Amino acid sequence: MIELLKKHKDIFLFSFLIMFFSGFGQSFLLGQYFFHIKKDLLLTGTDLSIAYSLGTLAASFNLSTIGSIIDKWSWKKSTLVTVSFIFLGQLILSQANSLLFLFLGFYVLRCFGQMTLSSIAATLIGKVFGGHRGKFNTMAYYGRSLAEGILPSFVAFLISVVMWRNSFILSGFFILIIMVPTTLLLADRIGKSPIYADKNRLKNTSPTKNMSWKDLLSKEKKAFFMMLGFTALPFILTGIFIQQGDLVESRGFEMKDAALGFVFFSCFQIIGNTIFGFLVDRFGAFNLVLFLPLFLSVAIFLLMTGSSLQLFFIAFGFLGFSVGVQNSVVNAFWAEAYGTRCLGRIKGMDSTMVVLSTSLAPLVFSFLLDQGFSFSFVMGMCLGLLGVSLITLFLGIRMFKFSS
Repeated sequence: MIELLKKHKDIFLFSFLIMFFSGFGQSFLLGQYFFHIKKDLLLTGTDLSIAYSLGTLAASFNLSTIGSIIDKWSWKKSTLVTVSFIFLGQLILSQANSLLFLFLGFYVLRCFGQMTLSSIAATLIGKVFGGHRGKFNTMAYYGRSLAEGILPSFVAFLISVVMWRNSFILSGFFILIIMVPTTLLLADRIGKSPIYADKNRLKNTSPTKNMSWKDLLSKEKKAFFMMLGFTALPFILTGIFIQQGDLVESRGFEMKDAALGFVFFSCFQIIGNTIFGFLVDRFGAFNLVLFLPLFLSVAIFLLMTGSSLQLFFIAFGFLGFSVGVQNSVVNAFWAEAYGTRCLGRIKGMDSTMVVLSTSLAPLVFSFLLDQGFSFSFVMGMCLGLLGVSLITLFLGIRMFKFSS
C-alpha cells in the first residue's frame, strides 16, 4: 500500500480531500445543527425532519444524471462545480428562517455534499485503479473517516463560539479555500484510463449505453436487488445520526458523549476500510458482499440492549467498522460487475437508492419516537431490516453468479 501511495500521491491527496469534504453534506455532521435550528426557529423535530427528508428525497432524483455527467466531464470541472454548489448550500442554510429555505439548503447539501462529491472520488478510483481498487479505496476513505472523527467536534466548537448560522458560512469558506486550489493544481494530472488491469472483473457484459431505470427493473434485476440490499446501512445510520440527541438522552448521556462516540466511529471505520480493502483486492468484492450486514447487526444489538457509556462507544465502533466494510466492498463491486465505461451512471443510480433510503430514515425514526416507542424498540426493527437486507443481497449474488 505504501508503494502505491508513493507512486500515485497526487491521486491520493485529491481523492482524500474530496472524501473529507463530502462530510459537510452528511447526516453525522448536519445532525449537530438540528438542536440549535429547532430552538431558534421554534420548530418541532418532525417539522425539521420533514424539511430534511424532502430535501434528501428531491436530491435523489438528480444523482443518476449527475453520475452520467461525471463520466463525461473532467475531474476538475466536476469537482469545481460540485464544491461551488456545496458552498451555496451552506449559505442558504446560514440565512434560513423558514422550512422552505431549510428544504432548499438541505437539498443542495445532500445532493452535492452527501453523494456527488464522494461519487467523484469513488468513480475516479473505480475507473483508474483496477486490480488495486480495494487498497486505494481504503486510502481515499481515510478522508471520510478523519472527517467523521474531527468535524462533529469542530462544528460543535464553531457553533459555541459564533452560533450556528455563522458556522455554516465559515465552513463554506473553509471548503473553498482548500478545495479550489487543490483541484486546480492536481485534477488535470489524473486521466480516466485504467492504470492497472482488473483481475476480479466478472464476465457480465458491460452496458452498451447508459443504463436506464427501465433496464434496472427489467434486464438487470440482479443489480436492483444489490442496490436494495446496500441501502440498509445508510438508512439505519442516517436515522441514528439524525436522532443522536434522542439516543443519548434515552441512555442518560450528554451530547458531548455522542461527539466522543464519533471518534470511536472514525477509528474503527479506518480499521474496517484497511482490512477489507486488502480482502477486496485478494478475493474480490463479489465474494465479500454477505459480510455487510454482520458487523452492523452487532452494533445495533449493542445499541438496543446496552445501557453503559462503554457499550455505547463500542457500538459506535462497530457502526464505524460496518461503514468501512461497506465502503470498501460496494465501491469495488460495481466496477467488478459492469466494468468502468458507465461506472458513474451506475454508481449514480446506486446513490439514488441510497439517498432515497436516507430521506425516509429521519421521518420513520422521528415518527416512531414521537409515538412513544423506545429507541431500543426502533433498534429491534432495524435488526429485522438487516435480516431482509441479507436475503436481498443473497438473491442478488445468486442472480449475478448464474448470469455471468
